[in-house]
Amino acid sequence: MISKNFCSINTPIIKLLPIINKLKKNIIIVHKNKKILGTITDGDIRRYFINNSFKNTLVTEVMNKKPFVLFNDFRNSDLKKINRNNIRFIPIINKKKQVVDIISHSQLKKKHENEVVIIAGGKGKRLLPYTKKIPKPMLKINNKPHLESLVKQLIQHGFSNINLCLNYKANYIKNYMKKKFKNIKFYTETKPMGTAGPIRNIKFTNKKSIIVLNADLITNLNMTNLIEYHEFNKSNFTIGIKKSSYQIPFAKINVKRNYVSNIEEKPEHNYFFNAGIYAISHKVINLIPNKFFDMPELIQKCINKKIKISPFYIFENWLDFGDLKTFNYINNK
Repeated sequence: MISKNFCSINTPIIKLLPIINKLKKNIIIVHKNKKILGTITDGDIRRYFINNSFKNTLVTEVMNKKPFVLFNDFRNSDLKKINRNNIRFIPIINKKKQVVDIISHSQLKKKHENEVVIIAGGKGKRLLPYTKKIPKPMLKINNKPHLESLVKQLIQHGFSNINLCLNYKANYIKNYMKKKFKNIKFYTETKPMGTAGPIRNIKFTNKKSIIVLNADLITNLNMTNLIEYHEFNKSNFTIGIKKSSYQIPFAKINVKRNYVSNIEEKPEHNYFFNAGIYAISHKVINLIPNKFFDMPELIQKCINKKIKISPFYIFENWLDFGDLKTFNYINNK
């Protein structure tokens, strides 16, 4: 059934946010009488959201008005265009240009060769006393060690080449994870290497872009969306970002040329923050020195060298449980 993938031209884009990633095929067909007018993917939404507000936006402002489609009598040779252009979802239409089916790239390629690096070496000082005996990634959330849940989620999304970078209580993590998973590779630091430094010492099996994420994140983001967005944009570095806001509790006075130009009553300011999830090419990996090195340093180094960096807006659920307040909140819900 693809009826859930349809929406009318008068649909506000804000209504699609809680829907699109629950669909088996993450594409919205904007239609009139099932005749395709355009398509919207999560990537279209992410690109639009970075510079715009969704408050009064209709789907027609975001949709791709010239989507790649195939007629229902397509040949297998047509599928080559899908791989060549990194096309994720293809509406199948009849002679009346009505959508009768949707083919996804994942149907043709269910597994990813891209490797995943999970940074899990931190001491978790902000989570004491819980982390005195148990390393932060192994703290239980929903009655299961979080790292186990994270790895299972990655495997479900087609990522089987997983690397764990460890330091604090490394053997505790190894002994548990080896019993649960067969093919994980472990890299134990002899000294702290930061959030980027450990990547330099990993022996990757191929030259495909890698995913890097912190072990203390809870998210329902499908990393397939991240890696496909990264490849579609032909980026060297893609940074997962989240939007947040804060309200100044006072009226803001703006001054121009020594005169009060206007007043803003308790204005709200929006900003993006680093969500600790990345897609990185091997060109970037080669910039990591063999010493303690954090991700912000690597990002700044790439900016200085004018390496292409793309933002990846995360509208999915996201939470960092790295402090006591957040951890207790999660487990007391």
